[in-house]
Amino acid sequence: MADHTYTLKTISPKDVEESPVLRATHFLEQFAALPFRASALDELPEPAILDYLHRHPIVVEERKKKKKKNEREKENKTESDLIYIVTGNLRSAVLVSCLNPETPIPVLVESPPIPTDILLTEVIERELLNLSLMAMQTGGYAKAISCLFVFMKRYGSASSIFPTKSRLSQISGVNRREI
Repeated sequence: MADHTYTLKTISPKDVEESPVLRATHFLEQFAALPFRASALDELPEPAILDYLHRHPIVVEERKKKKKKNEREKENKTESDLIYIVTGNLRSAVLVSCLNPETPIPVLVESPPIPTDILLTEVIERELLNLSLMAMQTGGYAKAISCLFVFMKRYGSASSIFPTKSRLSQISGVNRREI
């Protein structure tokens, strides 16, 4: 793996695109079909989603998108616009669909670009590492959620995102009886 540098940038969600390499292998469709525990993310308030994205920004590569000649003539602008190809934090990329399409999002722009011949491997390695680091032993997920909820109620203030166990259960995908 080559050395990469990362620059935090705010962009329009309309400029985020899937890599043709990932799309051609059907990786994204298979990955997106996995039943992640969270089930009602679109019901979270937009500030909570943006807060999460600022802490876990999508990793992207900046590329120039070629425009067709007739589009260039109509707009009378430069030959290309910038687009951003997702290369990491794929679950964060899913959250973008829960936001207003006009809401700017934070991304980490990676450079130099990953060579096309190893792009798929590198994206999958990142997701394997991410899932491995976040994995919990069987039963640990519900127990951890319950513990955090109890701590927040006991020592913190009431949550506007998770005011009740039912709401937490709905968002997290955990059976209400396990919390």
